[in-house]
Amino acid sequence: MSNYDAKTIEMLGEIVTKYTEFDLEDIVKVLPKLIIHLKTYKEMSGLEKKDYIIDFLKYIVDKTDGPGNDELWDPIIKRLIPGVVDLLIDVDDGKLKLKNKKCITKCLSMFSCK
Repeated sequence: MSNYDAKTIEMLGEIVTKYTEFDLEDIVKVLPKLIIHLKTYKEMSGLEKKDYIIDFLKYIVDKTDGPGNDELWDPIIKRLIPGVVDLLIDVDDGKLKLKNKKCITKCLSMFSCK
């Protein structure tokens, strides 16, 4: 976390506070905020931003309480995050954009841990 700037740390802190019980369904709710935040980092490529989003989401999983036993579920959720991010985000001309939101919500409901 030390390699993130103060603005990023503050944003992640707000997300951790708001989503105390974070699971895969919450990724759809958090992702737009992460994408908007990364738009200010013009020197980063789209793929670098996508990698940062994956790192951000794994950090959020570590800092929040998920469904069930965290020792069991956190590693599973963290392994699923890169695939879920690939499912949700397109990298187009160095920019990130969300794919079809209706499809995303439906797909993620299949992964619900609640």
